[in-house]
Amino acid sequence: MFSLLQGDKETFENYYRKQRKKQARLVLQPQGNMHETVEGYTRYFNQIVGFFVVEDHILHATHGLVTRAFTDELWNMALSKIIAVLRTHSSYCDDPDLVLELKNLIVIFADTLQGYGFPVNRLFDLLFEVRDQYSETLLKKWSLVFREIFELDNYSPIPVETEEEYKLVTSRFPFHDAKIEKLVQIIINTTHLEQACRYLEDFITNITNVSPETVHTTRLYGLSTFKDACHAAEGEIYTKLNQKIDEFIQLADYEWNMAESDGRASGYLMDLINFLRSTFQVFTHLPGKVAQTACMSACKHLSTSLMQMLLDTELKQISMGAIQQFNLDVIQCELFASSEPVPGFQGDTLQLAFIDLRQVN
Repeated sequence: MFSLLQGDKETFENYYRKQRKKQARLVLQPQGNMHETVEGYTRYFNQIVGFFVVEDHILHATHGLVTRAFTDELWNMALSKIIAVLRTHSSYCDDPDLVLELKNLIVIFADTLQGYGFPVNRLFDLLFEVRDQYSETLLKKWSLVFREIFELDNYSPIPVETEEEYKLVTSRFPFHDAKIEKLVQIIINTTHLEQACRYLEDFITNITNVSPETVHTTRLYGLSTFKDACHAAEGEIYTKLNQKIDEFIQLADYEWNMAESDGRASGYLMDLINFLRSTFQVFTHLPGKVAQTACMSACKHLSTSLMQMLLDTELKQISMGAIQQFNLDVIQCELFASSEPVPGFQGDTLQLAFIDLRQVN
């Protein structure tokens, strides 16, 4: 059709572009209650994507009807409107789950249009604002939950009459099936709670009119409770790491009579080192001493386990090839220790965990 209007091409182009600008403004106009549901945001994004996908197709399928400059101008106008709309409507939202879903929609929306060549950096910048809003709505939601708990709690001890009741209470804070990542999170959480005790002291003083000296005793008890929880979680981390190391060690299958080494470290040991490396990356938010102790404990346990394997009384003979193979594994352990898997160690402190193993080997 466009090719049939070549005689009045300029008039049609101006008319078309004017109409598309009007249509763009209609598409960019959100529903009044869009902020209430994720479906509202989804419809809004879908109609915008549809509009600009059509515009991109026309840009590439026709000659001169629209230009890249016109499309960019239209997109820049739309982008400013989109950001303003999202800022306004998201400010009405007090549901952190909905804010999180909005963030995901913005990412999908931006990635889609970026695939068609539209610049979306301003949308990615908007994600930082959405992140801050998510934190605010989350804080607002849970501050109300905690306030309700504080108002309903009479701060009296939990009475237990039998050992079974005691186990039932303490089982609500279980460690027996917690993964290392969860244990790390428990330590982080209890550390923050420990730091918040003084604020809780002020809060209890204000709502109970109890003397600060009395509340101070409560704070000390609270501090010791959180410290005990931290220490218990730390101990579980050390235990879990050692158990995992034992599982890898059980996979070791040395041929003690092998003629010569195959020239590379054992597969089970490389898998173990990769596991430890990825695990210690999770420890970046832990207090430095905890992470260092866990790392040193794991390295010592690994060294001891390898030593026991080498000095096993049932092992009657070891070939030179087996010694060479074992030496390759020890070298990998030493390289792992020297790579500083956890920051804060001085000099060769961590490598000393394997020094006895090196001397025996």
